[in-house]
Amino acid sequence: SCAVALANGLISSSNLRHINIASNLITEEGASVIAEALESNKSVTHINLSNSKVGCEGACAMAKALEVNETLTSLELESCRIGDKGCIAIGAALAATQTLQILKLSSNLISDEAGRAFATLVTKNHALKKVVTVGNQIDHSTRLKIKETLKRNNEEHENEMPNRLHKEVVRLHYQQCKLQEASDELKEYQNRRQDVRDQIEKHEQQFQTDRYMTARKSKELREKIDKDLQEIEDLKAKRRTKEAALRKHRSEYDEDLRNLEARVNEESNKRADATLALEVKKQELNNLELEIRSEEQRLIDEISLKQEDENLWKTRAEEYTARIIELRNEIVTHKAKQDKKKQPK
Repeated sequence: SCAVALANGLISSSNLRHINIASNLITEEGASVIAEALESNKSVTHINLSNSKVGCEGACAMAKALEVNETLTSLELESCRIGDKGCIAIGAALAATQTLQILKLSSNLISDEAGRAFATLVTKNHALKKVVTVGNQIDHSTRLKIKETLKRNNEEHENEMPNRLHKEVVRLHYQQCKLQEASDELKEYQNRRQDVRDQIEKHEQQFQTDRYMTARKSKELREKIDKDLQEIEDLKAKRRTKEAALRKHRSEYDEDLRNLEARVNEESNKRADATLALEVKKQELNNLELEIRSEEQRLIDEISLKQEDENLWKTRAEEYTARIIELRNEIVTHKAKQDKKKQPK
């Protein structure tokens, strides 16, 4: 249960660096759980499981973790009952990785045959600096082979520093040249920025003028529309009056028609005149309706024309606003490019 709790902590922690749980009777199962957690951990650099019951299965699990872990640099598995299988598994993992620097396997159950296989495998590793194998059945010649590999790795590490310093000097010279170029580009950018600012100021002045003119024109259009709306209301009132007159005429027409129908029965000889009078009344009604419809269409056309004028001025104002925003975005983009060039590569 302790191993499981530790494994859960390794999975969720990003600050833990050193783990020392030696002499805690960690079993093969516990070591396997811890090793599985190490596969995803990116912070632990040292772990000590010495004097435990890690065994071959636990060692194999640790070897699997070494193949994917990129932060663990020190592993202590002394007196952990690790046999040949576990030793070879760790050697194979070290042959495929270049992260672990210190490995302690003293006082385990490793034979000389497994030790020779381990020594051959670690020759492919250039990161190991220290390996402890005392207390096993490994011959002196095998230990010397491991020692030669460690000596080679340490010498490579020592020679790496001057080469690194030389590369850093070259990099600094290059950065100095790039800095001068960036300085020249900065001056050019500052000049261009001033030009852009002048253009923006000019456009803003023009925008303010256009906005004033637009507002003035919009006000005039609104006043005109209000006036036209009032005229429409007046026309509607007239229309209502005419409709009332029309209803009155229709009522009179109906009355006259009834009278005519009554008189038809009495005066059949006057039927032609009554029919003519009826047609005249119908024509008057149709002319009155046509006059009302024509007046309504004229007012609708005038209102549409005025609304189009107002939309045109609004469109122009939006275009000026979009142009100013575009210029500002160009300044921000150009500044971002220059800031990026200033950063050391």
